[in-house]
Amino acid sequence: MEIVFAQASDKGISRQENQDAMGTFSGPWGRLFVVCDGLGGHAGGAIASRVAVQRIGAAFAEAIASALPAAALEAALVSGNQAVRAAAQKSGLVEMATTCVALFIPTDLQHAYAAHAGDSRIYRIRGQEIAQITRDHTEYQRRLDAGESVPERGPGTELLHLVERSLGPSPELDVSVSEPLPLREGDVYLLCSDGLTTMLDDEDIRRYVGELPPSSAVVELVGLANARGGYDNITVQVVEIASALHRDAPSESGLVRISDLLAEHQDFRARQQRIRKRQRLFVTAVVVVCVWILLACVWAAV
Repeated sequence: MEIVFAQASDKGISRQENQDAMGTFSGPWGRLFVVCDGLGGHAGGAIASRVAVQRIGAAFAEAIASALPAAALEAALVSGNQAVRAAAQKSGLVEMATTCVALFIPTDLQHAYAAHAGDSRIYRIRGQEIAQITRDHTEYQRRLDAGESVPERGPGTELLHLVERSLGPSPELDVSVSEPLPLREGDVYLLCSDGLTTMLDDEDIRRYVGELPPSSAVVELVGLANARGGYDNITVQVVEIASALHRDAPSESGLVRISDLLAEHQDFRARQQRIRKRQRLFVTAVVVVCVWILLACVWAAV
């Protein structure tokens, strides 16, 4: 077995800045994948996410030399929290913060390990099934876990989705670390910011990740999120535990290729803009000719 992965990040349709960051790190110990989402309502979110990704990668490489994977992941995120706080003090942006998800796959490909803080997520797609590995650190998720019936979206639900844990705000960070996740050939893991999951449901994710190779899946997922509004930054990493002959082409399942639809739409808009430009030039020319005719008539009458 081997690891095949791809990643993509986009600012979305509505945002002016991409405050997400992602990173992959490798060594003799294996591969580490990290996605951070700078909190949009906090100043310096873009700085926080970048600082966190780089520090987590470096701290994990240091910790894994002498610690078990779960402990190394926790130590790395705690170090990332300290780095974000230090960057906030240096820049004066005291509200700097970011969510984080991290996935570690050791060289032996026997188990994976996940850690997170916030509402960025990790999913596992195994065959026709999708499982959310992380649990959002929000009041909404806490109420669901307690068995309450809570509307996911609608008037008055905005506060339920505020992130309750993140890197930056507090000196102490409570990191959620998973149990070891047994790996099977064909397993696919998805790390993503909430810009993806607010636009797509689990079935959307399962279909595109399960039926496309990672390099195509990341493009299609970002495209679909944008096609549905792209209200937030969108970042995805797709990691496949593949055989030596991994998928290198889309399956013939009739899956709608969102990137093709978006390209067609962009071509159509470009053609429409060219037509409107020619129309404006034509109207301008007609007006100029009419003005010259009118002036000529006036001069002739004089």
